[in-house]
Amino acid sequence: MLRIKVLPAGCGDCLLVSFGQGNDIKNILIDGGIGATYKKLKPDIELIKSNNQYIDLLVVTHSHDDHINGIIKFIEDEKNNDCIKQVWFNSGVHFDREKVEMLSFTNGLNISSKKIKYLEDTLLSMNFMENQIWNNKLIMQGHTTKIGDASITVLSPDSSSLEKLKLFTKEHRDLDIAGKDYDFSTRLIDFNLDKFEADTSIENSTSISFLFEYNGKRILFLADSFPEIVTAGLVKTKVLEENNKIDFVKLSHHASKGNLSDELLESIDCTSFIVSTHGNCSNKLPNKESFARLIKHFKFINLYFNYNNDTIKNIFFEDELSGKDYRINTYYLPEHNYEIKVEE
Repeated sequence: MLRIKVLPAGCGDCLLVSFGQGNDIKNILIDGGIGATYKKLKPDIELIKSNNQYIDLLVVTHSHDDHINGIIKFIEDEKNNDCIKQVWFNSGVHFDREKVEMLSFTNGLNISSKKIKYLEDTLLSMNFMENQIWNNKLIMQGHTTKIGDASITVLSPDSSSLEKLKLFTKEHRDLDIAGKDYDFSTRLIDFNLDKFEADTSIENSTSISFLFEYNGKRILFLADSFPEIVTAGLVKTKVLEENNKIDFVKLSHHASKGNLSDELLESIDCTSFIVSTHGNCSNKLPNKESFARLIKHFKFINLYFNYNNDTIKNIFFEDELSGKDYRINTYYLPEHNYEIKVEE
């Protein structure tokens, strides 16, 4: 059994990966979305505990609010303290926190230094680092681990992005490459894909992304990562050297056009892609241009959305999705479980 739940996380991410056989089921929680997401996640956590299972790995991919706020709610629920076996979270604790000026401002960014420090302090107060539950070293490109019969290969961040984070101050600003308006009115065939303007967010560049492999299935969980770092990670680890077939890709940064490059797509063979966002965000994600780039490479693709609202359903209102040149199948995950069954 292998399934992915892509829980409603507003503009963010919250994914629960469950896999195994019989009574030996493992669970990986990737981010927690916004604070309200925990209400949707909580029944799954209670079911996991009632079945004598655990969160075998909790991955806090990076420091943005739409990824960590739900994790804070999850950690604050004291009933969950004993169900977490391992935490990956690269934070100021891994640097000299007194010297790191990062995240010390709000200034329009959906980021909060107080919340990050609060999460750090909470994990420390629970003795998670002392008890070797929380990583005491940075999780970086090339790190590998096993969870049950699954293998995980970390593709990002790399050392250079983490060095930039150490120097991150209020003078740094994210360049909003996603855009101020939706690009849904442009037809898929009319995008100029020769131009690629990359994401420049220092925080996004530090995202923990990884390849998950279980029972012959492979899934790329890309958080908000940079495509050039992921591509370099694939080369460095040689994990796709003999076979580049991927079953699913969770698209980076809610399908932002600045987080999906030709170089990355040339490195993989995949037709199924997951999009996590409700679409009603100030950054106007997802970008339709990302889907145009996908069909440029793969022609026939499956898109899985965790929301079924008017914004998401209107992405392709200008397009014919079934034709001789390309075909896009759209799937909207059911609200009762938000589940993708990869393997029965």
